[in-house]
Amino acid sequence: AGVPLQLLYLAAAFRDTPVEVQILDLNIVDDPSKTLDERLQTYKPTHVGVTSYSPNYPESLDVMKAVKRVSPSTITISGGPHEIAVGDLSPKPEFIDHRVIDTFGENRLLGLVGLEKRIADRQTLFPAYELLQDHPSYKFDSELFNGRRMTQILTATGCNQKCDFCSAQQIYEAFA
Repeated sequence: AGVPLQLLYLAAAFRDTPVEVQILDLNIVDDPSKTLDERLQTYKPTHVGVTSYSPNYPESLDVMKAVKRVSPSTITISGGPHEIAVGDLSPKPEFIDHRVIDTFGENRLLGLVGLEKRIADRQTLFPAYELLQDHPSYKFDSELFNGRRMTQILTATGCNQKCDFCSAQQIYEAFA
């Protein structure tokens, strides 16, 4: 599955704010439903954001339904490539409080939790790797690169790394 890089960027936007952020990657746990219920009951978040890709959109809907079942007052936020692509073209289910359809959703997310902080330049964000637990799913054969840790990135929403070997150095701009 790889490192959930988009979530790490979103979490990084909350650095130097009073908001505590946790990341729960349900792709790496044995019992996602049980793990989610336990985390909701112990952590008691005020907001839960779910990143969805079109192939996993049905599962992301199940996660947000579960959040509302366990904690009806928790605000649910749906974002990610699926929401960027589909956005307001489809009806919003009643268990989703907000959709983030911006390609640079960090600022929208900061606003949804009531913060005035804004990220002026995405290139200033460094992913919040410190919030991830170490897991074998986040590593793959990197002998080609002398054993260094690697990750996959979703360049449809842009990339701030400016790697000199990469041809995808343009930021995606949605049509207005």
